[in-house]
Amino acid sequence: HLLVTVDGVTVGETQINDPESGFHRLFALPDSIAGRKTVVVEIRVDPVERKDGHDYGVLFGKIAILP
Repeated sequence: HLLVTVDGVTVGETQINDPESGFHRLFALPDSIAGRKTVVVEIRVDPVERKDGHDYGVLFGKIAILP
């Protein structure tokens, strides 16, 4: 399960069904962030896998906010 928030507002939730494959997701941003110079993007994944004292969740190649 993947959850994405922008400035505390949930913009998307999705399932990643095959953790060994690549994935691509698009989420619409709230109009309230238009024109801001900065935003806080939070990406949560649950559950994570714990190995050798480290938590493993998701690896990202590219994350972008497009106009």
